[in-house]
Amino acid sequence: MNILFVVAHPDDEALGGGAFIFKRSCQGDEVSVLTLSAHSPTRPDSLKKEQAESHAIMGVARTYNANYETMKFGTYDRYEMVRGIEEVIKETEPDIIVTHNPYDVHNDHKITSALVREAARLPQRGTGYNKPLTALLYMEVLSSTEWSYENGFAPNAFFPVSEEALKKKAQAIDCYQQVIRPSPHPRNGETIKSLARYRGCQCGAEYAEAFMCAYLNVGAAAR
Repeated sequence: MNILFVVAHPDDEALGGGAFIFKRSCQGDEVSVLTLSAHSPTRPDSLKKEQAESHAIMGVARTYNANYETMKFGTYDRYEMVRGIEEVIKETEPDIIVTHNPYDVHNDHKITSALVREAARLPQRGTGYNKPLTALLYMEVLSSTEWSYENGFAPNAFFPVSEEALKKKAQAIDCYQQVIRPSPHPRNGETIKSLARYRGCQCGAEYAEAFMCAYLNVGAAAR
């Protein structure tokens, strides 16, 4: 199975699905990541190096980086951004696409989610790319998803993960400088593990990562 994460910033995929990525890559699935903003004026110049180290820990097979500036996604040509995502879809042929919750407080996350929803319709457009998408999932990223009080994150897809996978997730996040913060900031190690334990309780597992399924093609899933 091919899985594509389309995220706004480096570290988003590790925060939102690092244990899931590690588990699926260990099972032989090919996981790719497209990051729309691979650099930031507020983050170190070593960001791409940190990303490469993080992806190696999780077992990411392919890494793609666009060069849109952080916090300025709304200033770029939308058609160009969608086309860029479509090109990565054509190359990776994903069965599952994972992206941001559309109600995240971070505007880059919101825009990324909307762009992915447009690009995910590619097989229905008659463009010659015909592989059906099985599922489109929204992930939760601490310090953005839970701060959207008006439209809370309501997961309906749970993926049990092991304690080893959680440790790999923690290591993948730790590759990035200043991402893990002291409590009570939500991006602290204890909260990340506690969230995985809570999501596990919701699905009868010790630990889990949870997503919102925005689209499910039952016919494709049954193949």
